[in-house]
Amino acid sequence: LSATSLDNATTIWQSEARQRCEAAKVPLHWEQTTTANHILSARQNANITRILREAVSNALRHAQPGQITIVIGEEAGELTLKVINDGNTLEESHWGEGRGRHIMRERATELGGNIAWQSSGNECCLHLSLPIVSPA
Repeated sequence: LSATSLDNATTIWQSEARQRCEAAKVPLHWEQTTTANHILSARQNANITRILREAVSNALRHAQPGQITIVIGEEAGELTLKVINDGNTLEESHWGEGRGRHIMRERATELGGNIAWQSSGNECCLHLSLPIVSPA
């Protein structure tokens, strides 16, 4: 993947997530609150794309959700991405550190970001935050 604008990247991310959710017959709710059009480096674009892809895969594969919500925004100079599903989830303390989660964590760390999961009996949320550069 190459460097691109955040606007272009989110268009592609939304299209891919929507196609995958539709194929699984799971509605996707997309919220985007970013106002500035930042430039993502090739590495940022690749890592965020792969984290989002893995998060959607995990939700569809493990949670049997009724809906997936993806929220992209900005908080305190950071790009934030949340992937929320309303499926069957265990408390995080019962999860193993599988390969997918481990790689997502590595990708976030490589970008100077943080990734965390929160889970309750009826909702799981992945929260990714990454430093962003000046608007394009």
